[in-house]
Amino acid sequence: MTEIKTLEELNNTVSTSKKDDSEYNIWIVTFSAPWCGPCRMLHSVLHEIDEDCTINIGTVNVDESQELAAHFGVQSVPLMLLFKDGECIDQKSGFTPKGSLLKWVADKTGVQ
Repeated sequence: MTEIKTLEELNNTVSTSKKDDSEYNIWIVTFSAPWCGPCRMLHSVLHEIDEDCTINIGTVNVDESQELAAHFGVQSVPLMLLFKDGECIDQKSGFTPKGSLLKWVADKTGVQ
């Protein structure tokens, strides 16, 4: 998983895939906080996806990156933004199980 702190870092990060074996550039960037229970649960799910899938995962700590959170209008955590080829195409809030997250990505990107 890639930690992101600024808008510039986010833009640079989501424009390229860190997974060499993938022809797709798909990122889930999650805005979360260490004190948030659902965020900690989601972190485990995202870690599994990062290990097992060609989806790239980025994390933003809203306590440390308040300006970036404000830029995306984050009002509650966890919030996930879905990027394809550097463009934000959807968002999802709250804890989501692994199967539902993978279905969300497939439905929105056309990538299985």
